[in-house]
Amino acid sequence: MTQALVAFALPRGQSGLVWRTARDSNPAVAREFAEGDIPGNITVVVFIARKAGTTNVAFGLTNDEHQKAYRAARYRLIVKPRG
Repeated sequence: MTQALVAFALPRGQSGLVWRTARDSNPAVAREFAEGDIPGNITVVVFIARKAGTTNVAFGLTNDEHQKAYRAARYRLIVKPRG
């Protein structure tokens, strides 16, 4: 399977709050590849799809590295085989 990129766009948090990956996704299916901010107050987190399967991806809006999340976002990522 050719590896594909999957991007999640999240609204940028208020001052001092940043999006962090909250739980580990299944790295055999997809793993975090990159993250960054784009103009328009959006944070983008990119995952690389590695093989067919399903995994959950969760994010938490936290104050730096603290555990308390002020917002959360959860997604189910389904990677289908090509062909």
